[in-house]
Amino acid sequence: TEVALDKKAYQKAMEDLARLEKESPADAKAFYTELVNIFRTYLKGAKGIQSFSKTTDDLSIQLQSQKLPSAEYNGLVQTLRLSDLAKFAAYKPDAGMNQQSLSIIKKSITTIEQAHVV
Repeated sequence: TEVALDKKAYQKAMEDLARLEKESPADAKAFYTELVNIFRTYLKGAKGIQSFSKTTDDLSIQLQSQKLPSAEYNGLVQTLRLSDLAKFAAYKPDAGMNQQSLSIIKKSITTIEQAHVV
């Protein structure tokens, strides 16, 4: 069964990230929940990677198949872990950290997208 991929997944992710950046919820939990949802939605739509039922560690392992440069992969995994802290441990990253996390997710989505453009 071939999964129908969403050709607009990348565009949608970029629009959602831009909206999140503009709205920038003060609540860290809301911000990181939305940020990671955008990323997971992109992975599902663009790559057929089902990640919504996966833990961050499971997702990290799945992401290795996307062959991101290691510094970028590490940054992405750190951002996913940070989002877990914000969502489940009431950790409150500062605005600079939120901005950096958003940039990392955006760059990762772009890299994954471009790596598969033939």
